[in-house]
Amino acid sequence: MRSTNPDSAGTKAWGDPAIVMRCGVAEPTTYSATSQLLVVDGINWYPEELQRGVRFTSVQGPENIEVSIPSSYESTADILTELSLVISSLAP
Repeated sequence: MRSTNPDSAGTKAWGDPAIVMRCGVAEPTTYSATSQLLVVDGINWYPEELQRGVRFTSVQGPENIEVSIPSSYESTADILTELSLVISSLAP
């Protein structure tokens, strides 16, 4: 894990360049009921292109989780799969 600024229990970072995950984020302002989602292991992810990567926000769950992945990572599939498995295991 890497340190984050500001330091927060709801924010974690790892890798080089850093992949950053934040828990308890608001629903993205560009998200709507008709937005296209990527479903991974039962978790709905809303993708947003960034200048230097992509941000995925889990939506339609008890708490939104956002993960920002720099474009230098060749694939986001493994990252989303691992996170989705963890999130699915925490659901009641």
